Amino acid sequence: MPFDRELATEILNSRDRDTALFFAGRKAEIRAFGRAVAEASQYKQATFRIYQGAPGCGKTSLAHHLADTCVDKVLFVPCEVYDLADAASLSDRIERAAIERGGGIARAVATAAETAGERLGARPLADAALRAVAGFSSKDATVVLHLDEAHARVPAVGRRLVTLHTSGIGVPCVVMLTGLGHTSLLVADVRGLSRLARNAVVDMGTMKESECAASIEKMLGALDVSDNRTRATFARQTAKLAHDWPQHLHCVQTALCEELIRTDGGLLDVDTEHLRARSDELRHGYHERRLEDPIFQIDTALTKQILVDVAKACLSSGSRIQLRKLCEAAIDRAGLSAEPEYRDLPRGAFSTALIEKGLLSGSSGKWDIAIPSMVEWAANELGVEPPRRLNTA
Repeated sequence: MPFDRELATEILNSRDRDTALFFAGRKAEIRAFGRAVAEASQYKQATFRIYQGAPGCGKTSLAHHLADTCVDKVLFVPCEVYDLADAASLSDRIERAAIERGGGIARAVATAAETAGERLGARPLADAALRAVAGFSSKDATVVLHLDEAHARVPAVGRRLVTLHTSGIGVPCVVMLTGLGHTSLLVADVRGLSRLARNAVVDMGTMKESECAASIEKMLGALDVSDNRTRATFARQTAKLAHDWPQHLHCVQTALCEELIRTDGGLLDVDTEHLRARSDELRHGYHERRLEDPIFQIDTALTKQILVDVAKACLSSGSRIQLRKLCEAAIDRAGLSAEPEYRDLPRGAFSTALIEKGLLSGSSGKWDIAIPSMVEWAANELGVEPPRRLNTA
């Protein structure tokens, strides 16, 4: 078959978030979801899973993958804040999800319930959930309520989450929260949610290089790319450009599609040096966008220096005080502590922003730069030596 130029153009123009067109890996995270679904059938309360990690680590694309591959076992219900405002709103959202899912029984039952609801007003949430599950092929079907960007939304829906945690919805239910690395701290801060199960939190980080290669090979197969250089060999070589990070993998696949469109699908004609340079350019652009927060834009060179300093310092994540002091020391060394932009900031504002914007992770027991390749990028931008232990990007 000829090279699929139309698909290559579609990949080239696809967004860099939400879905992974050629999903690969994440076996541990998928197993954690499977265990949650199994666990949900044993309790009346909802089972919680918090998938958290840095921007671009693939949290949302994992949720989409699970929704696509578990349709025979779960009713996947993406939720907005207003869907969790009260029982009636959540009831309606579950029924709409049943209609969207399709299937004659689910659609008919949910439509009838919706009509009755217009006449009778709000219905009990448990009844709505039972009706939604009624059309499933699996007798053990589970409702999965997914709240994305949970780090920004948990405070607004805390009361509903507590109700789900304590009472459930009358059928097996998993509450799946995806958000930045401090999401679990925000959940624990909601009164009534501080005692989630030990396995409720799933920290997401890098991919294996072999998983990146598998995704690239899937893409080459879908594009009908074939010549004397095997897809598998080329995929393994190209995967190194992704630096084990899902969003960077998207950069590589975008750059590769540009080259394949130029060569009409010929792998042997791909300019590997241009491919590398273009992948780097897209990756560095992503790093720059991570620093678009106003507090980081006061002086971007200083922000990059603080990233390098944090990587070198190996500070315990149990001490936000030490992290604050590191930031303050860097601002002082740069001779900027008397400038109003820094002087008027609340104490700890800079270090807090590093955490809340997903640039730092404390999941390993120390403060790490959450996106590994960002450290060397920052060091190269400053013209300084990157920390040797992180010289991998």
